[in-house]
Amino acid sequence: MGTIMKSEDLEQRWQQQSQEAFHTLAQWQKEHPKATLAEIEAAIDAQLDQVRARIIEEMAQAERETTQQGPRSCPQCGTRMHQRGARTRTFQTRGQQEVNVSRDYQSCPACGYSFFPPR
Repeated sequence: MGTIMKSEDLEQRWQQQSQEAFHTLAQWQKEHPKATLAEIEAAIDAQLDQVRARIIEEMAQAERETTQQGPRSCPQCGTRMHQRGARTRTFQTRGQQEVNVSRDYQSCPACGYSFFPPR
């Protein structure tokens, strides 16, 4: 996501993703008319976990793009940190879905401390 997305654009994407998940569930239901409650729950959870992960990823990325901060002071020695370019980290949600988040990686030229800022 190289461009800043407006909240209206994000909301529209989330609605589309939700509709796709509901469509997939309707198809699943047709294919599994005798599914148990546990199977229904698992199918719903799988779809909602995917939608949830995409929303988390897009919110985190949109926040980064609208609140980019320059280099910070090193928490170890106080020297001004240097930005070392954007890095992408992969996290796993509670629903076992991967979420990719890009941040500006920073390192300290004095003591070598480096970090991937949460915001």
